[in-house]
Amino acid sequence: MTRFVWIAITVLLMNPWGAALAYDETEVVESGTIFGRVTFAGSVPDIPAIPVVKNPEFCGEAVWDPVLVVNPSNKGVKNTVVYLEGIHRGKAIPTGMAIDAFKCLFVPHVSVVFKNRPVVFHSNDMVLHNVHAFNERGATLFNLALPQMGHVAKRTIKSGGIIHIQCDSHAHMQGWAVSLDHPYFSVTEENGRFRIAGVPPGEYTLVAWHEGYTMTNRSSYEDSLKSGPGLLQRPVYDAPDRITQPVEVKAKNETRVDFVLKGR
Repeated sequence: MTRFVWIAITVLLMNPWGAALAYDETEVVESGTIFGRVTFAGSVPDIPAIPVVKNPEFCGEAVWDPVLVVNPSNKGVKNTVVYLEGIHRGKAIPTGMAIDAFKCLFVPHVSVVFKNRPVVFHSNDMVLHNVHAFNERGATLFNLALPQMGHVAKRTIKSGGIIHIQCDSHAHMQGWAVSLDHPYFSVTEENGRFRIAGVPPGEYTLVAWHEGYTMTNRSSYEDSLKSGPGLLQRPVYDAPDRITQPVEVKAKNETRVDFVLKGR
């Protein structure tokens, strides 16, 4: 075996995805756009408000958990992340991603962050919060204290995939981040609309991701409500929805793709 072949095999073993899969920021000429809506089919389930055990004088006596936000007028679903899968070349990745603690909620509730890029966490509240982040296997990625209003902390996201965020001090306070290595995404607004511009022409897989919204520990959670302050369980929800569709993007054209979340 020649030295060249041995080096090539060694590189592949160290990086099984290969260097060719790294995202390349470049000018996109004659790009296309993907747009559409995410809607909800069926009866929208009732999401119970969560009593606040700690700092109710600031956070309120109870807080509604925004795990499923459906527009009653058109069934549009907010906070769905729509992104391209497997794109490795295109427009520049944005900087300055931030997640705030605001009125005892993580804002935005669902975010997109970028692998190997920093994210700023900022507190707008005058109570103690923390940002406890978990990967898809449930392992802690980091745990940052936000002890007072105006406190800022920064972390570089080193892994891709789905990140769950919770505040250990407040059972109602949780959020999500989807970690990508490219900028081709959109998070749906209150009418369920999304738009992804500057896409190089080609064939792709488009993914719609939405967190779970059916409580799986409802019985024990409701029992904990009767047990007194300090014993409230954190609501646990079922697995997220992940829907895929093929899409072909043509130069200077707009392509519509719609997704439907079906009630459990």
